[in-house]
Amino acid sequence: MERHMRPARAALFAMLAATLVVLGPWIGWWPLAPLGVGVAGFLIADRVMPKSSRPEYCIMAAWAVAQLMIGMSVVFTGGPRSLFLPWLAIPAATLSARFNTRGVIAGVVWTVAIMIAASVGVNPTVIADSPQRLLVPLTLLVGVTLLTTALMHSDVKHRAAATIDPLTGLFNRQSLTLRAAELIEQARVTQTPMALMIGDLDHFKEVNDRHGHLVGDDVLREIANILRTTLRTFDYIYRYGGEEFVILLPGTGEATAVATAKRLRAAVAGSQPAGLDMTMSFGVSVSNCQETTLDDLLVAADRALYDAKADGRDRVRVGHALEAIPLKTP
Repeated sequence: MERHMRPARAALFAMLAATLVVLGPWIGWWPLAPLGVGVAGFLIADRVMPKSSRPEYCIMAAWAVAQLMIGMSVVFTGGPRSLFLPWLAIPAATLSARFNTRGVIAGVVWTVAIMIAASVGVNPTVIADSPQRLLVPLTLLVGVTLLTTALMHSDVKHRAAATIDPLTGLFNRQSLTLRAAELIEQARVTQTPMALMIGDLDHFKEVNDRHGHLVGDDVLREIANILRTTLRTFDYIYRYGGEEFVILLPGTGEATAVATAKRLRAAVAGSQPAGLDMTMSFGVSVSNCQETTLDDLLVAADRALYDAKADGRDRVRVGHALEAIPLKTP
């Protein structure tokens, strides 16, 4: 999310800087210094986040510092009389896009504390005589936060409806393309492999024919849960269509990918979803860290899957992207 917000963030800081330059003859040039500190905080966070296990903490710290710098500008330009007091509501518009509910609440509390300290703390008499000087920025802060949070929740809900398979709760085929492109590019830049596997339930059509589609749906839900709980937390699983699942394994070479596929195959074979004996065949492919595309990986894994089916099912087979692999029809 932060990567997508950087252009807007840069534009906002540029606009604030331009405004301070225009107002310089009246208020002085020194408010540019706190703005510079705020910019520096985000630049540091951008450098630290890729190496951090909790990147959201880095961006929260940068956001909190930026609010503090605005508060300092308010204090030194008149406190409750400052033109900059309402500016504290502007960064609040980004809270719901960056953080969960607790983060939003923490951000609002931090901003309210800065507003009160920069106004009441500097000149309580002015606020006592003109409480609107504080109430208006507080109302603006709460209103902006409520509206942006509602919009973000609505966006997330509709996005989830478009990318989540309603039966299994897994990501669907539509969301595979974007994530795979990001992971493949990351693998190319870092020169690390990435594996893709396709898993297909064996004889699933017979389940629907003999036991009905409701039982078939139960089987798919339980299989999805088995796959999800067997994989690592940073692996990605998608329902590709029907009884077929695609799994992306970042930073994974061929040996580890095959071992993972065998572990998934064994988990499915020993699970009895919906009380039925089920098996699953897997085709595995691995990127070459260079010009491999998602289509290359899918074709190689799909051909390997056909090999697994042709060899008797309940198998794991490996295909290699960009190599000609004979296609066998079971």
